[in-house]
Amino acid sequence: MDLGVFYEVVVPLMEVKGTATIAISTPLGAWNFYSELTELRDANGKRVFNVKHIDAGKRPVWKPEETLSKVKAIYGNRKTLLEREILGKISDAVNTAFNRCANVYTLRNDN
Repeated sequence: MDLGVFYEVVVPLMEVKGTATIAISTPLGAWNFYSELTELRDANGKRVFNVKHIDAGKRPVWKPEETLSKVKAIYGNRKTLLEREILGKISDAVNTAFNRCANVYTLRNDN
């Protein structure tokens, strides 16, 4: 999402009475913007958002155990994707669009 949309549309609407913000995401790494939002706290130390983490290793009720072997077969050797998308682990991808260097991200140029 363009951060302009977030700060210029979503955040101002969050102040309107009766408005709810619902978001779902896959953990792309502890460093990403979404992960930062899930940990954000106000001046009193209270979380800004109600957060429900699905713990890695504990499958939610809507994902029965018997479907896992099928999904693992489909992902094959794509371990990072399987861990992130299915197992709920924070798996920093090796082939990302951005290079990470001292918490500064720059656009990769691998032409």
